[in-house]
Amino acid sequence: MSLDWSPVYWHPFLYRWYIRWAYGGNVAGRYAQLAERVRDEDFVVEVCCGDARLYLEYLKPRGIEYLGLDLNPVFVRAARRR
Repeated sequence: MSLDWSPVYWHPFLYRWYIRWAYGGNVAGRYAQLAERVRDEDFVVEVCCGDARLYLEYLKPRGIEYLGLDLNPVFVRAARRR
């Protein structure tokens, strides 16, 4: 299967930079607000999870169960490494 990715999706660093630019730089605040809505007993499924930043930085420290899904193999590898 061939996927024609935009350069933004070539590396997690590029993706994070673009998201900060596109959404005004307060991405961490948005993730934190979202994570606050998750209860400790919840199971989170994140579609198009990218490098799983929501889980790794906000949910995993709380012991939240999580399943991240993404088609981009670059992001899947990055999430597994982290």
